[in-house]
Amino acid sequence: MIGRADTQPCSSRDTADLGPCGCAPAVALQPSSLLKLADAADVLGVSIRTIRRLYEAGELPVVRVGRQIRVSPSDLNRFIGDRRRH
Repeated sequence: MIGRADTQPCSSRDTADLGPCGCAPAVALQPSSLLKLADAADVLGVSIRTIRRLYEAGELPVVRVGRQIRVSPSDLNRFIGDRRRH
C-alpha cells in the first residue's frame, strides 16, 4: 500500500520513498504527460476549435503554461466518462 486515501501528500523533500508519516509523496507531472489541444482533439475525434469551445464554455478543464494550453489526460477521461450514456 503506497499511502492512505485520507492523508495528504507528505511535505518531505525526498519524493523517491514514502514520507516519514507513511503517506505517498506528491506526484510531479511531467510536461509530456499533458496533452496539446491537437492531441486532445484527436482522442475525441473533433477539431481543435471544438476543444477550444469546450474549455471556453467551462466544460473541459485546461492547464495554462504561459501562453500554452494543455489538457490533463485524467480531465479528458473524466470529460468522456461524464458524457457516457447507458
